[in-house]
Amino acid sequence: MQILRTTLEEAGGGNKVLVLAVDGSFCNRTVFAASIPGVELIARTRKDAVLCFPASPGSRRFYGLPKFTPEQVRQDETILWKTTKLFYGGKRRKIRYEVFVCCSIKAPRLTQKCHAKQAIEGRLPKDGAPLS
Repeated sequence: MQILRTTLEEAGGGNKVLVLAVDGSFCNRTVFAASIPGVELIARTRKDAVLCFPASPGSRRFYGLPKFTPEQVRQDETILWKTTKLFYGGKRRKIRYEVFVCCSIKAPRLTQKCHAKQAIEGRLPKDGAPLS
């Protein structure tokens, strides 16, 4: 990631944000610990990963007590989802998503901006099961 950021800066893009969309294998403590200014990382996580919110300000804790998973967020009907369109699978598709700050129990005391998404309309995997 640092090499890509340096290359971007050398090419005159020092004021640009480098956004990296990576495979779920990059969703780990080593990658999250390498916090690089000007780099945003988008990684798919397992739907059973344990997440939490940061602890309340003034608390001695870093992690908040309630724990949750991305799957629980996806199924929570009380969430007010945002909607946008993106190009995926050969055409523009509507997605619903929510953005919130959370912590991964596996990451070393880092807060991350989490994006929860619901299934992309009109796109099913070959086995016919909805996208998670």
